[in-house]
Amino acid sequence: MPRSRRVRAGSRSFASGIDTLAETPLKDCRIVIEAGELRPESPLRKACERAKTAVAIGCYPDGERDLAKLIDDELRVSNLRIAADARASLMALLGGDRQDAQHAQRHDQDDEAEAPTDRSIEEGQP
Repeated sequence: MPRSRRVRAGSRSFASGIDTLAETPLKDCRIVIEAGELRPESPLRKACERAKTAVAIGCYPDGERDLAKLIDDELRVSNLRIAADARASLMALLGGDRQDAQHAQRHDQDDEAEAPTDRSIEEGQP
């Protein structure tokens, strides 16, 4: 199974390092560079697009319609409904990042799985 490393690009450019990496055969390793919005003329983006062993993938924030669909899909799966004012508040909290929204959902599910039930409390179990 390949290993992976995640790198977040900051204000300092390391595009020349991409050229060096692209020339080096990496065995069983993937490097993911998170760089935010890169314009087409960005040195980092150009280096990734130029390399035969790299790819630049655009990731864009979800729009209002996308978030509404995400909420509807999750509610339908759980057989739940939501009031209009609660939906508006939820959309404002989620913002445009689907990954954050899905992470929040998984975190809530983890909390539910770890929460003691009434039965376990009555029986004195932790």
